[in-house]
Amino acid sequence: MKLKDNKSLYTLLVILVAIVLIFIVMCLIYISTLNDAVGEETDRYLSEVSYHIATLLNYRVRAHYANLETIASTYVQYIDEDEYQEYLMDKANESGYIRLSMVGTNYIGYSSDGLTVNYSGNTSVLNALNGKRGIESISRGHGESDIMLFAVPVVDDGVVVGVLIGTSTKNDLILSLMVESSSGELYSQIIDSDGDFIVVSTNKNAISGYINFFDAIEENGTVSPGDNIHKMQEDVLDGKAGILHYSMKDNGVNKAMSYSPLGIEDWYLLTVIPTDAAGMQKAIFIRSAVIINIVIIGLLLLLILIVMLLQKQNQNRLEKIAFIDPVTKGFNKARFDAEAGIRLEGAKKREYVAVALDIQRFKLINDSFGTKAGDETLKHVYDTIGRNLKANEIVGRITADTFYVLMNYESTSTVTSRIEKIAQDINAFNETMEQKYYLPIMAGVYIIDDPKLNLITIQDRANSARKSNKEMRQAQLCSIVFYSEMQRLRMVREREITNRMESALTNDEFIFYLQPQVELENERIVGAEALVRWADPQRGVVYPNEFIPTLEKNGFITKLDIHIFEKVCKLIEKWIGEGRDPVPVSVNLSRLHLTESGFLDEYERIKNRYSIPDGLIQLELTETVVYENFELIYNAVDRVHKLGFVMALDDFGSGYSSLNLLKDIPVDILKLDRGFFDEERGSRNRGEHIIEGIISLARKLDMVIVAEGVESMAQLAFLKQVQCDMVQGYIYSKPVSIEEFEELTFAKKA
Repeated sequence: MKLKDNKSLYTLLVILVAIVLIFIVMCLIYISTLNDAVGEETDRYLSEVSYHIATLLNYRVRAHYANLETIASTYVQYIDEDEYQEYLMDKANESGYIRLSMVGTNYIGYSSDGLTVNYSGNTSVLNALNGKRGIESISRGHGESDIMLFAVPVVDDGVVVGVLIGTSTKNDLILSLMVESSSGELYSQIIDSDGDFIVVSTNKNAISGYINFFDAIEENGTVSPGDNIHKMQEDVLDGKAGILHYSMKDNGVNKAMSYSPLGIEDWYLLTVIPTDAAGMQKAIFIRSAVIINIVIIGLLLLLILIVMLLQKQNQNRLEKIAFIDPVTKGFNKARFDAEAGIRLEGAKKREYVAVALDIQRFKLINDSFGTKAGDETLKHVYDTIGRNLKANEIVGRITADTFYVLMNYESTSTVTSRIEKIAQDINAFNETMEQKYYLPIMAGVYIIDDPKLNLITIQDRANSARKSNKEMRQAQLCSIVFYSEMQRLRMVREREITNRMESALTNDEFIFYLQPQVELENERIVGAEALVRWADPQRGVVYPNEFIPTLEKNGFITKLDIHIFEKVCKLIEKWIGEGRDPVPVSVNLSRLHLTESGFLDEYERIKNRYSIPDGLIQLELTETVVYENFELIYNAVDRVHKLGFVMALDDFGSGYSSLNLLKDIPVDILKLDRGFFDEERGSRNRGEHIIEGIISLARKLDMVIVAEGVESMAQLAFLKQVQCDMVQGYIYSKPVSIEEFEELTFAKKA
């Protein structure tokens, strides 16, 4: 019995040993399989991150090329030679380039900052002259940032006539796309097909002190078993992607590296992550797996679940490194751009709007309460925006307190209401606060008319709208501006005009032309209207419709009116001094003069200074201006006549109360609005009957009639028939220089 028991015990022991051995073998197989699976999963996600970074970088480079090609096309087709320099400067500022340069086929040209440039020997320029796009990394040394040159051919009638070159800092263009985690684990570098570094990462684990990646591995690295550095060299030459595991002798950190072609020249993207952290998690899990397998094999199902969770964690970890903003825990710029690109790829026209949004005076929060409170505020803003978005809408924090939002578009009023609701929700915490601290929101909105536009342009337009909003009322929680291309261009031009107007006046760049007024009875010149022009040294003659509205807006028009009035007085004084018989000259008055009760005092002083006889100066106001300032004109008309001025009413017939003005204000001259002579509008016969009636009425009121805008012989014949007094229009003469006017007027009299 004892022997039997011993045999049974022995058998049981053998069975237990066998079971243990089976479990051990299963564990070893499982460990090996798990090790391979985790390694493959890490490599796969590393390749996905590398692919995404390469895609973003290619997207950015293509956007640069597209932007430069658009500028080059406009440059050739629409820009006059004397505007080249200013055009390059405007486009460099608008596009964010350090410099825009235009060179000819001899490699020599000029740049947006006014320098003469020579790009002889630059590969990218040579490629562009051969009809291809070109990109080149330039090292400037002496502690200055390295730069990138983007070159596109300038084509005119199918022939390459030069090269447009955009210069950008390497940090701005490429390092901004190198995704790095806040703990500094993942980093990227760029090499060419020979292994020379194009972009070197400053990461603590990155290779440093070498100019060639392959040389660094050969001299100071160890490649993991199963990997081969020579195979990578062959793959790079063949344009293939792959994975390399290696470590450097100086720090011993094991790394997994994905290498993939960028499609830019012969450049390759290297995306690297240390494997130690993943390895620690893997080892802990394996030990747990051994224990669980020893306890009960049935837990294999649980282990499979854990493997799946581990893989998911690994994926989330890599995604967090690449795409999560460390402050808000939401989308960073890279993730926002990727998600926005997906949504816009198949979007319809005006399906989405891009919103650039920032918090006003946010710096005060950091200064007053510290960066921790500032970060909490940013997260609060991000979360609040997110709660107000629909399923297919996204938000991302871009920099500091600036957020981008992609929203559905229904109407401008709907978008406005939603943004205002966001601003109210952001400030809802003030409802329970005794000392309130409001967070005003300023937003720029671009309605995406063309979803195929590159994302940089779309975001720039939303930002342009945001930055154009310069005024915000103190009690206002939200200020919104919708993007308009004409608005942006107008703002740029208005800023240029405002910056230049004082110096232009000082430098006597504002001149006037004279348009003759011809008496119909004997067809002789009996008067003229002074029309201002801006003789810009760079742009040439600028017409008033381009700068007068801006000068009226900023109030400078009153200075300009006085300036032109004095010039006219000098001219009349000159005519009298030369013994000529001067003709009356009409000068325009802006509506802003009428806001000052004593606006005629300066005109009187200048008239007396040059001893101008009465009746030779006509003060001309438009019908609209007179109607809007009726009381002022009514009270001033007697003084106008007492000072020896003649009063002319321009654009008569353009308003709704023309006859009332004739009844109440005794003007001397009526200038008929050119709309009466527009044969394409309304009935010609009705217009002629109205003109005939006005002339008859004016004659009874002792007024002189001047017909403006007369351009055809039929119009002229009719005006002679109804005995109109004078004509001012292209049928006789366009506005001409003073010298030409004197030749037309006084030569005939002589």
